[in-house]
Amino acid sequence: MSSNAAATDQDRDELILLYEVSVQDIAFFKKQQWVATNYGVALYVAIIAIASHIVNNLTLAHKVVLLVSSLGIMLAGIGVLCHLQHSIEVRRARLKAVREHFGQPFRNAWGAIPKQDNALHILLLAVLVIGFIVNAWLVTLEL
Repeated sequence: MSSNAAATDQDRDELILLYEVSVQDIAFFKKQQWVATNYGVALYVAIIAIASHIVNNLTLAHKVVLLVSSLGIMLAGIGVLCHLQHSIEVRRARLKAVREHFGQPFRNAWGAIPKQDNALHILLLAVLVIGFIVNAWLVTLEL
């Protein structure tokens, strides 16, 4: 712990624990992003299945309900993904702060390989938006 030479064993243990918990949190939040996206896509499929089941009698009211439902799915999914992404960014900032207390050999090894920005959440957001567009298009075309 180079930034604080007087750090106790308890300080070191607490920093290591915080680091491990933050890494686990990030992994959990990323998994939840996939789960939320998968549920959104499954709900889009359910809406299309419902629309195809009543295709002969698909009224304007049916279309409106299905389109509003699709819009709600997209907005809820985007909200969940953004909330999870914010939580990931908070944990990453926490990890960066903890690494500042680790020794120089650790920091040298950590910085030896540049880290690419992980923009997976952009792909997942795009899946929800494109899914909504396709869903709305299919519903309005009456399948």
